[in-house]
Amino acid sequence: MNILVTGSSGVIGSYLIQKLLQEYPSASLYGTTFQQSSTIHYTNNKNIHLIPYSLIFGLEQKFDQIWHLATYGQPAKFIKNWQQVLNLNTEDIIKLCRLLKPNGKFLYASSSEIYGSPGLNKETDMPASYTCTPRSIYIDSKRLGESIINSLLPKENYRIFRICLAYSPYFLKNDNRVLYELILKALSNNKIQLLDEGSAIRQYLFIEDACKMMIQITNTIYKKLLIKNTQPIFNISNSTEPITIYELAKLIGENLQVPIIKGSKNSNPHAAPKIVKVYPERFLNLFPDFKFTTIRDGIAKVCFEAKKIYS
Repeated sequence: MNILVTGSSGVIGSYLIQKLLQEYPSASLYGTTFQQSSTIHYTNNKNIHLIPYSLIFGLEQKFDQIWHLATYGQPAKFIKNWQQVLNLNTEDIIKLCRLLKPNGKFLYASSSEIYGSPGLNKETDMPASYTCTPRSIYIDSKRLGESIINSLLPKENYRIFRICLAYSPYFLKNDNRVLYELILKALSNNKIQLLDEGSAIRQYLFIEDACKMMIQITNTIYKKLLIKNTQPIFNISNSTEPITIYELAKLIGENLQVPIIKGSKNSNPHAAPKIVKVYPERFLNLFPDFKFTTIRDGIAKVCFEAKKIYS
């Protein structure tokens, strides 16, 4: 069995590879990376082959699974590198599908941001994002990526994962996503100075849960997905525990024993939405007894690892 994971040096990809090795111990895994510095934390394994992203389209072998995660997740980076983001979610999907075996599966990391309007969005809700905003090319390229996959492949051969704020104990020091910035501020400044009042609401999902959810969906045959002959689109999100940025900062402050200072009201450098909440209805229909990691336990694990690495 051959598996390709693009973006294997990222927060999700590096963790997912470990889980795929456990799930398919005899598989050959090919992971791509854009840079030498990464969050890869698995040990050397003869079944893992790391290759530069630019070389994958010249590979001769076909793959049983292609996980396309190389699509950026950091707002500052996807805003700055919008042309590359557009290519990753459009032209590169077309090229990657050519590397898929006839009965292979294409697993696509889309984003919960495509829902646009705040609310407890389910998979059956209509995406309603705005154009002409700093984040719009990222969001609309994800929507187009979903459409391209649906045009190229039968429904049995793909899964679309609208991932909502998956976080990991392993991240780079230059990762500017809010959760990691708060932790790094605590470690470097012995305090957390918020950019604004911290009223925005988020729904975080621990990386272990995210990987388990995606693998379980991937291993479920299309006819048993309980989606009535519709497109296999799944929210990968926590089902409970929405939290404000201020409450998140306080939780991090408790773990790292630093004070929290609120910033100016309505300061929003990356045009971030005020509310990010989605509901994994389809996944819970399939796996109603799934146990999510609590935000308290997940943040404790992230702070513990960050303290070891970055203190």
